[in-house]
Amino acid sequence: MDTFAKMNNLDFKQTVAFEVICSTFILDSIRNNVSQIFNIESNNKNTKKALSKVLNDDIQKSLKMLMSVLEKRGAKKQLLMFLSGKGGSGKSYTIYTIERYCHLFCSFVSLPYERHTIYLTAMTGSAAALIKGVTLHSATNFEGRKKKVTDTDRNEWKCVKILVVDECSFCSQGQLERLDKRLRRLRSIPDVPYSGLHIIFIGNLHQLVPFDGDSLYSKYCIHWHDLINTSIFLKNDHRFVDDPEYGQMVERFSNGTATKADISLINSRLLNDKNGNGGNIDLPNGNTSDLYYACSTNAERNSITTSLFKNYIQNTHPVNDENVDLTQVPKNVIIIESTIYDKNKKRCSVSFESNIYNKCGDADIQTSHNKRIDPVLKFYSGVPLMLIDNLHLKEGRGNGTKFFGLSIQLKQDCDVHCKVWDGILIHTVSVLDVDYMICETVPNNKNEKAKLFQLKPEKDSVVINMKICNMKHQLSAKIIQFK
Repeated sequence: MDTFAKMNNLDFKQTVAFEVICSTFILDSIRNNVSQIFNIESNNKNTKKALSKVLNDDIQKSLKMLMSVLEKRGAKKQLLMFLSGKGGSGKSYTIYTIERYCHLFCSFVSLPYERHTIYLTAMTGSAAALIKGVTLHSATNFEGRKKKVTDTDRNEWKCVKILVVDECSFCSQGQLERLDKRLRRLRSIPDVPYSGLHIIFIGNLHQLVPFDGDSLYSKYCIHWHDLINTSIFLKNDHRFVDDPEYGQMVERFSNGTATKADISLINSRLLNDKNGNGGNIDLPNGNTSDLYYACSTNAERNSITTSLFKNYIQNTHPVNDENVDLTQVPKNVIIIESTIYDKNKKRCSVSFESNIYNKCGDADIQTSHNKRIDPVLKFYSGVPLMLIDNLHLKEGRGNGTKFFGLSIQLKQDCDVHCKVWDGILIHTVSVLDVDYMICETVPNNKNEKAKLFQLKPEKDSVVINMKICNMKHQLSAKIIQFK
């Protein structure tokens, strides 16, 4: 175990967490699979007696010694751990190393290692995608409509040894209570907290609080304060190893201990706008694909993305003119118009759709899953985009995952025409004429490679918020668009 930790370059506290969790996993495996680990087979009805007789000898002594060693390393009958640390301290990497070690152990002793033996979950889709897991909500359905527990659910949870919950700072006290009740039902163990399952809660409580409900630390919570039996706080700064001064400053802001010098340094790095107003740093020239804007509202973000797109096409596209040569309109930019249906499933009029295209952004259109969707996708090769669903977590993509759109595959005999947008001619197509978009993921670190994937348009129920005659109206509809 020590050698494996060193081979994977775990620091001291990462190694402590690694040993506690792996020792618990091995101890649990021994207690539940003694006969298989020690190659003892018996089809006799008195299997337990025969097994006990054999284990009364040398194996029994060896077993007790091994269990004693594991317990000294931190193994627990039920491990409920809080693994914390600032961003970049190595929490996710520690879990990744633990998962690999436990898999190797099971292979060595011929025990099955199922897909969910260590069940990786997170409170958000983007966090789940990063660890190649699923959201805790979809894994347990602890606050969904599906109240009934089926035999399929029970069979799936029989093989779970450790439940990992990432970004636990987003979990409220009420959600923790509902998780406890759900796990007792899923595993048919009603009398033990969390059904006796080992759980690793990962997160940084200095981060954002739950969207709804009390945070885990705001007041006494029996499911947290009384039941967590191991806490480990990682300290090293793996993410800022090349710029430790910046990492220390970020930590002070996170802890609420930022100094005047920290604030002055941040303010000295303000960007100028195109007119030279703002700070003393100019926007970089050339490729700015790794430049991101932080916006306080969706409406502000819509305004910025619209402005950026307009600046982009002003330098490449011809303005609307009766003498313009349409063959000169660049083909690397295309606007994809959504298709909108009313509540009676009837296609909305062209004038109504055009009104939506010109007056609404994703700040004004909300899907049935409380997500935002743009009625018009302004596409060019390399356009930065973001997913808004959790349908592909197994492939490492979830809600909030950033990616680039590379190209559009149109259907045969589709109608691509030039249309005037803000006085500029741009190729335009209906979403119904688009087969799929070829996309590329954004690597999360230097060692990760970008991956290609296809994205298809989807249909969803939406609520459209728009002004009609200076009055706000809400319209229910269905829309087909990329999301």
